Amino acid sequence: MRIPQSHLEACCVQEIQQRARPVSKNYKIEARKIVAKTKELRVSILTVGPGQCVPWHHHNEVTDTIFCISGPMQVETRAPDEQRVLLSGDMTAILPGQPHRVSGVDGGRCKFLIIQGVGNYDYVPEPVEYFLPPTQKRRRNKAESSK
Repeated sequence: MRIPQSHLEACCVQEIQQRARPVSKNYKIEARKIVAKTKELRVSILTVGPGQCVPWHHHNEVTDTIFCISGPMQVETRAPDEQRVLLSGDMTAILPGQPHRVSGVDGGRCKFLIIQGVGNYDYVPEPVEYFLPPTQKRRRNKAESSK
């Protein structure tokens, strides 16, 4: 499934606006419920409302295993650039160090179960260039290199 460019640009604007505020792992989403938590494992259910997203970030030790409860939803990654669209019942995993973000397809609502482990949990926000869709990122890099 191809994600419309206008939706990606709208999400970029939202993330840049969020960046103007102090960076926090407590970004605004519709709902967040921790189901279980130990020193090396977290299980949560997150609901991302219309127009919201879990901003670009990575984890140093934990793998994010995501199970879509309701969607469709998308998990985007960088290095390599990829968009994974999940429907109810689908799952994917993001390894430690992999920059990623989560949102509903076309800015819609989605709900998912996320297992984060095994390891010490951290939330490391990514720099602003991760907010740009791959095509805009390439254009920006090309413009900077021609200066």
